[in-house]
Amino acid sequence: MGIDRAEALRQRLARQRGVPLPTAAVPANLADAFARSVERHGDRTAVRCAGVALSYRDLDNRVAELAGTLRDRGAGADTLVGVLLDRSIDMVVAALAVIRVGAAYVPIDPATPPARVELIRTDAAPALVITSRPLSGRLGAGVATLLVDEPHPAAVPLRDCPADRDSRAYVIFTSGTTGRPKGVQVSHGNVLWLFRDSAAVYGFSRDDVWTLFHSFAFDFSVWEMWGALLYGGCVVVVPSETAKDPAAFRALLRDEGVTVLNQTPTAFTQLMGEDTRHADRLPLRHVIFGGEALRFPDLAPWFAKYGDTAPRLVNMYGITETTVVSTYRPVTRADLSRSDSAIGVPMSELDFLLVDEDLNPVPDGEIGEIVVTGPGVAIGYLNRPELTAQRFVTIRGARGYRSGDLAARTPAGELIYHGRRDDQVKIRGYRIELGEVESAVAAVPGLARAAVVVRDLPGRGPGLVAYAVPEPGAPTAEAIRERLAEVLPGYMLPARIEFLDTMPVTGNGKLDRAALPTPAAEAGSGPAAVTDPVTAGVRDIVAGLLGVPTVATGTDFFALGGHSLLATRLLAGVRERFGVDVSLRDFLLKPTVRALAAAVRSATAATTASSALLPLHHTDEPGPVVVSIPGALGFGLSFAQLSATMPDRAWYSIDLGDLAAARGTGLTLPALVADLAALVVAAAAGRPVHLVGHSLGGTLGFALVPVLRALGQDVASLVLCDAADPLLLTEELRASRGHRMWEYLTHVAMVFPAATTRWPGALPTDGSVPDDDVVGLAETLLDGEVADLFTRGLVAAFHGYQRLADLRWAAPEPVSCPALLVQASTASLGSRQIAGWAALLPDSLTTTRIDAGHIGMIQAPHATALAEMITEFHAEVERPSHRKAS
Repeated sequence: MGIDRAEALRQRLARQRGVPLPTAAVPANLADAFARSVERHGDRTAVRCAGVALSYRDLDNRVAELAGTLRDRGAGADTLVGVLLDRSIDMVVAALAVIRVGAAYVPIDPATPPARVELIRTDAAPALVITSRPLSGRLGAGVATLLVDEPHPAAVPLRDCPADRDSRAYVIFTSGTTGRPKGVQVSHGNVLWLFRDSAAVYGFSRDDVWTLFHSFAFDFSVWEMWGALLYGGCVVVVPSETAKDPAAFRALLRDEGVTVLNQTPTAFTQLMGEDTRHADRLPLRHVIFGGEALRFPDLAPWFAKYGDTAPRLVNMYGITETTVVSTYRPVTRADLSRSDSAIGVPMSELDFLLVDEDLNPVPDGEIGEIVVTGPGVAIGYLNRPELTAQRFVTIRGARGYRSGDLAARTPAGELIYHGRRDDQVKIRGYRIELGEVESAVAAVPGLARAAVVVRDLPGRGPGLVAYAVPEPGAPTAEAIRERLAEVLPGYMLPARIEFLDTMPVTGNGKLDRAALPTPAAEAGSGPAAVTDPVTAGVRDIVAGLLGVPTVATGTDFFALGGHSLLATRLLAGVRERFGVDVSLRDFLLKPTVRALAAAVRSATAATTASSALLPLHHTDEPGPVVVSIPGALGFGLSFAQLSATMPDRAWYSIDLGDLAAARGTGLTLPALVADLAALVVAAAAGRPVHLVGHSLGGTLGFALVPVLRALGQDVASLVLCDAADPLLLTEELRASRGHRMWEYLTHVAMVFPAATTRWPGALPTDGSVPDDDVVGLAETLLDGEVADLFTRGLVAAFHGYQRLADLRWAAPEPVSCPALLVQASTASLGSRQIAGWAALLPDSLTTTRIDAGHIGMIQAPHATALAEMITEFHAEVERPSHRKAS
């Protein structure tokens, strides 16, 4: 393991005195190595997440308890145990507990589509899956589970692990050429070698703070988690929402004092763009790149601020099959002029052989396939003996892994990366087998042939493009993408789907990938002639934004490469050309040229209260109706993802922004509640109603209950999604209007992170922003396009937000209504939130928590877990005995 200060002193004294240095006992397995960290660093912090911290001793106690239950449930030597958990301390505990009993963990990302989860579960056949109650529904029937949110009284002591260095430690599934993911089996010895070999290179110590930034199912997480725990450092688990937000992630790096940061170049580019807007320096010692090729010139802004020694930037090359990290290459200012991809030299105990197709070595300077030999080479593929034999080979008397990657060695011994030999690619750090994506596309009914390649897409960079030959009655590109999303993770979904009459072939009849047309020349090709001037005009605006000659009028704007910022520019172009406003909300519901042209023809400038009722989901099934009320931002469509996970319910949502606009300056709480009640009664159409309110919407839902009942409306239940009771809400909203301006702009920054280049990253403490300078502030903080969007449309939305936040709440009376309070795990209201609602709903309140943020709890991927909670609550409420009692 790493050489700490005491060990370094011991070695120096031994050399000075000329006495032999006793050989330290080598850890038998990862559990043994972690036990040493517990003994040496028991009181130091081992892991932190969302404000919660555990010392090494506390972490070990949690691990021992879970391991005891695992052992009692049959997990042990040479068994596999799945881990399906959100990013959390529980995720770290689960991995360590599996290791403790001698089993190997199989990480499964909660964002993985169910069909792919089933493939992994079928291949791995785990003895059981460690998960949580909210996530357990993602597993098929009959799967044995162990829930982390249940008590585990048993315990397994330190070093009570039957595994040896050759035993499996984990199995990570990567993309497979046959259309099925393949499991890479990595041993305890592989991981122990990795951190022994990196000790002298990086000088990691117990003073380091690491981030667990990457998906647990991505092998970079192995380096991040074990790197901290085996050196006595601290690992900070980064919540998924924070990982997606460069501003929030930078704040975490600063506040947590992170010293070791591991990033794909794509993720680091976003972080670097945020960091350049701040004068303070992050406390980093190392920034380690991996997962995809690094472009050295892109680092110029970072070196301009930090120089090239503190922190040290390192480019590494690594493969899941060779245990994460295989090369080391410090990056300096001198590299900014390089156009190649230098990956350095192998780690000290590895060897890189560059060979031709017959495994013969190639001379220095020539390109060959990388074959890695040494202690990092993994065990092989799970249940894939033929593939293991193909890729794990014996060469020069050593066991090696044929990577499929190409490189050349310079006379100085440095390796220069030259891409892939086969169809495997890396996009945004994820390794993708094009064959797996092709198999998924070809499996869609109605497609005769399919091919998938990587193309540079206008405005988006490298992306997957699927080409297909459709049969009569074939689905649309949008329908194909929806079907693919059921079996492929998001990073493997084609950015575009192109239809061809025939696939181009070479002279020997093989697919000619080089002859596949570029998306820029063919996107949306072949549309029928358009004579309607409105449709033609909208089509021209869309084509101009996407940089293509033309688009088909029925093709999804986002399937063609559009994104949210382009959508706002599109609607601005429509306004300028046709003089009408089409809301972004309406466009997102039907993002096609045809639908947008129809909206232009029927557009009206008036906003009425009736338009505030949005039918998110319709069903003819009898039963109660769900009506949802959003928070102070007022967007009724914020419930779209949550409603989609409950398709058996008729679901309506109310747009508070439209209601606030309709009331204008005469907005009061009684008037708003009366407007809401009228919409709820209209939506219910004589049926019972379940109210679901998020944040301010939950408080409004509580105020609605007695008003609705006075109108004769049956209110079946109330769900409070991280809402504050009226008195606590009043306290929370006492901030100045100027301070709320900053809060609102923070939400804008979350929606358009790439455009907020001058975002300062901190809220003012004195509330000095004048209300009449909203436009000036937006222009100061935001880039031109978004600032223009703000001044055109979001200013009005902000004033609606202000009016909603300024509502005056009187002391409420208690209400008898079945209610569920779901607290966000990052909520700051805590026990005060529960106490306030318990007093107002004295005999009918149920409380629970969700591992998500205040905003993210109603969005994917957390919407599924929230929907399960609500569904279970609704089922209990609708039982005849419950309804009769209430």
